[in-house]
Amino acid sequence: MTATDHVITRFAARQYGLVSRSQLLDAGVTPAKIAHRFDTGHLDRVFKGVYRVAGSQHTWHTDLMAALLYCGPGSALSHRTAARMHGLLRLPELVELCTPRRRRARDLPEKWVVHSSIVFPMADLIEVGGLTCTTVERTLIDLGAVVPERRVGHAVEQALKSEQTDLPMLTYVHQRRRGRGRRGAGVLAAVLDGLEASDRADSPLERDFLSLMRCSGLPLPKTQQVIYNDGLFIVRVDFLWPDHDVIVEVDGHEYHSTRDQRSADSSRQNRLTALGYTVFRFTSDQVRSSRIEVVSTVRHALGLDPFL
Repeated sequence: MTATDHVITRFAARQYGLVSRSQLLDAGVTPAKIAHRFDTGHLDRVFKGVYRVAGSQHTWHTDLMAALLYCGPGSALSHRTAARMHGLLRLPELVELCTPRRRRARDLPEKWVVHSSIVFPMADLIEVGGLTCTTVERTLIDLGAVVPERRVGHAVEQALKSEQTDLPMLTYVHQRRRGRGRRGAGVLAAVLDGLEASDRADSPLERDFLSLMRCSGLPLPKTQQVIYNDGLFIVRVDFLWPDHDVIVEVDGHEYHSTRDQRSADSSRQNRLTALGYTVFRFTSDQVRSSRIEVVSTVRHALGLDPFL
């Protein structure tokens, strides 16, 4: 094996069978030797300046590496591709990345999604499987520019559940990035507001209800709100949409089951109805097993299109 072949093999071994022309030139391989390897079939052209070693396996990761090599230094897999790489969402094998280098549309594969960006701060980049990606926190910010809020909510919940980030770190990064015209920052802000509301919920059932509202794309209610009438305390309610005068109470199996408790609940609901509120009660079974029914009921109460 020649010195040139050693160089090619070294790069290809860590780059999913790929090597770029600029890498070979920087390693001392002459243009003539690159051309010879291409002419003899040892290298196949993938894109301009990007080659695949003949016989190497082609996978989605090969496409991702090819995109990074083609777009050059400072580029990173981002948005939906980064979300899939981090295991935050189940998404198609899309090639989506950010690059500081402007590329003409006709130079790019049709299925690529390329975002122009300033050079990334190093703190926003991480290597996943040998590929440069945006960090979990940066990915969650960018994700709001390309997917609905409810999917960003799913991704945030997965990131927290898998302990790839935590709420203080996510909030810190969001606050640092939101003032720079970052698309998606507003969507993540709404999701974080919902998480703060979840922290104020008194029970797992209340947190499940809030999660259902967030994942369904519904406006999030105020939690644990006190209702007054002429300055006098009336009741504290689980959830309130103040702009719509809609109240939701959630009942676990362990509560509201005796005759006296049911009577108290009825009296409580009558007082709220008399003040002009629309009141709904959902059991734990409904919140956890009849989710479509619950979402449809709330959507209708808020005057939203039930088919959105």
